[in-house]
Amino acid sequence: VSISGAAISKGEKLPEVKTKSAEEVYQEGLDAINVGKNEEATDRFTSFLTKFPDHKLASNAQYWLGESYYGRKDYAKAAVAFAKGYEKYKDGNKGADNILKLGLSMQMLGKKEEACMAFVNLPKEFPNASQNLKDRANKAAEELACGK
Repeated sequence: VSISGAAISKGEKLPEVKTKSAEEVYQEGLDAINVGKNEEATDRFTSFLTKFPDHKLASNAQYWLGESYYGRKDYAKAAVAFAKGYEKYKDGNKGADNILKLGLSMQMLGKKEEACMAFVNLPKEFPNASQNLKDRANKAAEELACGK
């Protein structure tokens, strides 16, 4: 039996491979995190940031990547993700959120000085951040006795 004649010719119709849009990948990550599937969320947001690093949702994806680690209590990786989000997307809409969660991650890692730096700097660096975020940072700073 010869299979040499079974090669695909150029005119043959091949099945299309569907590529997901940035928005679809991002939404899959959000859906996963919203139901507590943090590992799946990590995969989706990592994929998003790899494929679409300059997309308008990249700053949000970076933040949610940090949340996916934080939700698994992997505070070291969460801190790295939040720090990257803070540094790379400082002007994005998640800048203040990143610094707050960076502080909380550092607190969970027992790094009081770094945590305090994040909590104290949030209202200074992001004066237009929501009052809720500023209040959370101030409360966390008080609990850690930052500056004392």
